[in-house]
Amino acid sequence: MLRTKLVGAMGVMTLAVSLFLDASVAQGQNKPCAPSSCGNLGISYRFRLSSDPMECGYPGYELVCENNRTTFLTQSGKFFVEEITYDGYTLRLMDASLDLHRIRFSIPRNSFLGKGDFENR
Repeated sequence: MLRTKLVGAMGVMTLAVSLFLDASVAQGQNKPCAPSSCGNLGISYRFRLSSDPMECGYPGYELVCENNRTTFLTQSGKFFVEEITYDGYTLRLMDASLDLHRIRFSIPRNSFLGKGDFENR
Protein backbone atom coordinates (compact mmCIF):
# COMPACT_ATOMS: atom_id res chain seq x y z
CA MET A 1 0.00 0.00 0.00
CA LEU A 2 2.86 2.38 0.80
CA ARG A 3 4.40 1.73 -2.60
CA THR A 4 1.09 2.55 -4.31
CA LYS A 5 0.90 5.83 -2.41
CA LEU A 6 4.48 6.70 -3.35
CA VAL A 7 3.86 5.99 -7.03
CA GLY A 8 0.66 8.01 -6.94
CA ALA A 9 2.37 10.83 -5.08
CA MET A 10 5.09 11.00 -7.67
CA GLY A 11 2.47 11.16 -10.39
CA VAL A 12 4.34 8.78 -12.64
CA MET A 13 3.80 5.11 -13.07
CA THR A 14 4.40 2.45 -15.61
CA LEU A 15 1.55 0.39 -16.93
CA ALA A 16 2.49 -2.94 -18.44
CA VAL A 17 0.03 -3.75 -21.17
CA SER A 18 -0.73 -7.45 -21.49
CA LEU A 19 -1.35 -8.76 -24.98
CA PHE A 20 -2.77 -12.17 -24.13
CA LEU A 21 -5.95 -11.73 -26.15
CA ASP A 22 -8.06 -14.61 -27.33
CA ALA A 23 -6.95 -15.33 -30.90
CA SER A 24 -10.48 -15.98 -32.10
CA VAL A 25 -11.65 -12.56 -30.92
CA ALA A 26 -8.67 -10.65 -32.27
CA GLN A 27 -8.27 -12.53 -35.55
CA GLY A 28 -9.44 -10.52 -38.54
CA GLN A 29 -10.91 -7.66 -36.52
CA ASN A 30 -7.81 -5.66 -35.74
CA LYS A 31 -5.08 -4.70 -38.14
CA PRO A 32 -2.13 -2.36 -38.37
CA CYS A 33 -3.03 1.00 -39.89
CA ALA A 34 -1.02 4.11 -40.69
CA PRO A 35 0.65 5.54 -37.57
CA SER A 36 -1.01 8.49 -35.82
CA SER A 37 0.43 11.16 -33.60
CA CYS A 38 -0.64 13.39 -30.76
CA GLY A 39 1.70 16.21 -29.84
CA ASN A 40 5.18 14.76 -30.23
CA LEU A 41 4.13 11.18 -29.41
CA GLY A 42 3.77 8.62 -32.22
CA ILE A 43 0.89 6.14 -31.92
CA SER A 44 1.23 2.81 -33.76
CA TYR A 45 -0.43 -0.62 -33.87
CA ARG A 46 -1.62 -2.25 -31.09
CA PHE A 47 -2.47 1.18 -29.71
CA ARG A 48 -4.82 3.54 -31.52
CA LEU A 49 -6.21 7.03 -31.16
CA SER A 50 -9.96 7.37 -30.65
CA SER A 51 -10.07 9.25 -33.97
CA ASP A 52 -8.53 6.28 -35.86
CA PRO A 53 -10.76 3.73 -37.66
CA MET A 54 -12.26 1.16 -35.26
CA GLU A 55 -10.39 -1.78 -36.83
CA CYS A 56 -7.00 -0.18 -36.13
CA GLY A 57 -5.37 -1.43 -32.95
CA TYR A 58 -6.79 -3.54 -30.16
CA PRO A 59 -9.88 -2.83 -28.07
CA GLY A 60 -8.82 -1.48 -24.70
CA TYR A 61 -5.68 0.12 -26.13
CA GLU A 62 -7.44 3.27 -27.25
CA LEU A 63 -5.76 6.58 -26.50
CA VAL A 64 -7.31 10.03 -26.67
CA CYS A 65 -5.66 13.19 -27.97
CA GLU A 66 -6.74 16.24 -25.93
CA ASN A 67 -5.07 19.59 -26.53
CA ASN A 68 -2.11 17.83 -28.19
CA ARG A 69 -1.64 15.61 -25.12
CA THR A 70 -2.03 11.82 -25.35
CA THR A 71 -4.37 10.51 -22.67
CA PHE A 72 -5.24 7.00 -21.46
CA LEU A 73 -8.65 6.70 -19.79
CA THR A 74 -9.40 3.94 -17.27
CA GLN A 75 -12.06 3.28 -14.67
CA SER A 76 -9.47 4.50 -12.14
CA GLY A 77 -9.12 7.85 -13.86
CA LYS A 78 -7.32 9.78 -16.52
CA PHE A 79 -3.58 9.44 -17.18
CA PHE A 80 -1.26 11.40 -19.46
CA VAL A 81 0.89 9.17 -21.67
CA GLU A 82 4.51 10.25 -21.31
CA GLU A 83 6.08 7.45 -23.37
CA ILE A 84 5.14 4.35 -25.37
CA THR A 85 7.58 1.44 -25.64
CA TYR A 86 6.54 -0.82 -28.49
CA ASP A 87 8.93 -3.73 -27.94
CA GLY A 88 7.25 -4.50 -24.60
CA TYR A 89 3.97 -2.67 -25.26
CA THR A 90 4.22 -0.52 -22.16
CA LEU A 91 3.02 2.97 -21.37
CA ARG A 92 4.69 5.39 -18.99
CA LEU A 93 1.83 7.35 -17.45
CA MET A 94 1.33 10.37 -15.23
CA ASP A 95 -1.81 10.73 -13.15
CA ALA A 96 -3.72 13.64 -14.71
CA SER A 97 -5.16 14.62 -11.32
CA LEU A 98 -1.63 15.60 -10.31
CA ASP A 99 -1.29 18.33 -12.91
CA LEU A 100 2.32 19.30 -12.27
CA HIS A 101 1.99 22.45 -14.36
CA ARG A 102 -0.34 23.90 -11.73
CA ILE A 103 1.74 22.92 -8.72
CA ARG A 104 4.33 25.52 -7.75
CA PHE A 105 6.69 25.18 -4.85
CA SER A 106 10.07 26.43 -3.79
CA ILE A 107 12.73 24.93 -1.58
CA PRO A 108 14.80 27.38 0.48
CA ARG A 109 18.49 27.21 -0.40
CA ASN A 110 19.44 26.67 3.24
CA SER A 111 17.26 23.57 3.57
CA PHE A 112 19.99 21.27 2.23
CA LEU A 113 22.64 19.84 4.52
CA GLY A 114 26.29 20.11 3.64
CA LYS A 115 29.16 17.77 4.50
CA GLY A 116 29.92 19.80 7.62
CA ASP A 117 26.43 19.21 9.00
CA PHE A 118 27.25 15.58 9.89
CA GLU A 119 29.32 14.46 12.82
CA ASN A 120 31.36 11.24 13.15
CA ARG A 121 30.64 9.18 16.26
